[in-house]
Amino acid sequence: MLKKMPKAGDKVRYLGGDGHDAPVKVGSVYEVLDTRNADEMRITSEDGIWYLYGERHEEGCDFGKYELVEEGVNQTQADAVHSPQHYTQGGVEVIDIIRQATDGAGGFEGLCLGNVIKYTMRYRHKNGVEDLRKARVYLDWLIDELEAKQ
Repeated sequence: MLKKMPKAGDKVRYLGGDGHDAPVKVGSVYEVLDTRNADEMRITSEDGIWYLYGERHEEGCDFGKYELVEEGVNQTQADAVHSPQHYTQGGVEVIDIIRQATDGAGGFEGLCLGNVIKYTMRYRHKNGVEDLRKARVYLDWLIDELEAKQ
C-alpha cells in the first residue's frame, strides 16, 4: 500500500476497495501523470484521465488501495510533459483555467484568449517580459477580432 505520494511517471496497481468514481479495475496498472495536492493524484486509464484522492494522516497521505509497481524512469521528462512547473501554480494547472475561460469561445477568439492566459500565468516562471510581450500580441489580436465582429 502507498504510504507516500507517488510522483509523475510512477506506475501504480489498484488493489481494490470502495469509494472510487474512476473506472479503475482491480489488478490493473496505471501511470501517474502528476500529484496536484497533498492528497490528490491524476492517473491515466483507457477511459481517460482521472483524479484520485487519498486519506490524509499525520505522516502524509495514504493511497491504501494502490501499490507502487515501478518508479518513473525519467521524472524530469515526465514532469516537463505532463505538469511543467511553469504551468502549475498553487496546485492549479494553467490548462484547467484555459479550459474554463475559453468554454464557448471558439476558433481564433478561443486561441487568442487561451494564449493570453498561458503567457500571463507563466511569465514569472519562464521567460519574464518576453512572455508578457507575447500575451500582449495575443490580446491585441483578440481585441481586433472582437471589434471586427461588432
